Amino acid sequence: YVYHMELDSYQPGNIIYTDKHSLKTTDGVTAATIAGHQTQSGYKDADRESARFDYITGFKGITAKILIAVDQYNHCLRRIHRDTGLTTTFSGVCKSSGYQDGKQAKFKYPYSIIRDNQNRSQLLVTDGNHNAIRTVSVSDGSVGTLIKSSTIEYPLSLTQNTAGDIFVTNVFAVFRISYTGKTITLLAGSQDTTGYRDGYLLKSLFDFPAELIFIQKHKLLIADGGNNKLRLLDLDEDKVTTLNFCNGCVSLNEPFSIMLTNDSLYVGQKAKILRFKCKLNTM
Repeated sequence: YVYHMELDSYQPGNIIYTDKHSLKTTDGVTAATIAGHQTQSGYKDADRESARFDYITGFKGITAKILIAVDQYNHCLRRIHRDTGLTTTFSGVCKSSGYQDGKQAKFKYPYSIIRDNQNRSQLLVTDGNHNAIRTVSVSDGSVGTLIKSSTIEYPLSLTQNTAGDIFVTNVFAVFRISYTGKTITLLAGSQDTTGYRDGYLLKSLFDFPAELIFIQKHKLLIADGGNNKLRLLDLDEDKVTTLNFCNGCVSLNEPFSIMLTNDSLYVGQKAKILRFKCKLNTM
């Protein structure tokens, strides 16, 4: 599955994407492995394809030469050096799950990672089994806890608006978390029921909504993996609609990630990345 994609700053024109136990870069024709092995899992700090991961579900480029990857089943974050090809442990105690802040921090099934747009010196990571969003220092990998609550049971992907408020998905729903007050609000979907229904935000239903991105100030696009749909959340109009961008010409197959560029929408799904030429009215 392609759980996350980013434009490749190290090789401009390429896209970096997750491929199970590895990270790859592609120009749309050929793909090359950055780190890890497509079929062999494990834990090993090493060069390029000699490194081993146990399911990469997210990553973030913090410079053109440095990537931080979420190694979900190893319960830690890994640092990948593009120029040397070396993978090292960045944060957490790999192969050991738990809950602890600090430089010897522990995670349990972390899932996704973003750069905090209100504090560029830290990253935000969803810590699945702890129902938490953790902060991770870019400089030394030390960990804190931004929020921990059973309300956001098993958080998946997250994004921020310009004010820093966090929007996070779990298996059932989408939540908004105030950056300053740390209050949690159910934004769309149900806290305990999966399904498929458009309409008012709090009447809508989702099934494993994964990655979400802002396409306008008050509009979120969500990859609704279990429903094989892309859903649009309009916060101003209080409604969820299913995005049908080419009159049903393509059936999506478990879409989990989305990326929008100036002229294309990329959808990462099972075994492939789809590209749709379009120009949505972005922020």
